[in-house]
Amino acid sequence: MNQVTQREVKFEVMLRRYKDTFKTEVLKHYTTLNRLINKKDPLDYDMVDIIAKRQLAGIVNDVEVYEGDIVLSAWIAPDETYPSHGWVGWCHHRLQFVVHDNFGESDSLGEHWCDCTVIGNIYENPELLEEIILKPANSKESL
Repeated sequence: MNQVTQREVKFEVMLRRYKDTFKTEVLKHYTTLNRLINKKDPLDYDMVDIIAKRQLAGIVNDVEVYEGDIVLSAWIAPDETYPSHGWVGWCHHRLQFVVHDNFGESDSLGEHWCDCTVIGNIYENPELLEEIILKPANSKESL
């Protein structure tokens, strides 16, 4: 019999905190759905500006991959392997996280993206997202 293991719903909250000197700093705070529901999260959300809330999309090669991450990988097709990169986002018609790549495809993290590397995210590295969108799929250049 197959055993189903449930993964805890985890979030990365990117936030801007104001210092005493009127300067700001960008921080990352990790929490879980359970802590938020039970009001046990130590962060005072009224004292910070939230930049983004990113849900854990999956774990690839023991690395947590979050919604909005930009990944670099080899897209594995039945007959060939293509270098590719894309960003992780929620797919409403599939009801799962997928990688939107520069080939115009969207595949689940494990389907063709089983060996990807996180190289940034769309909030801290928007220039990488621009390169993915603007770079032709048949280009041999890498990020």
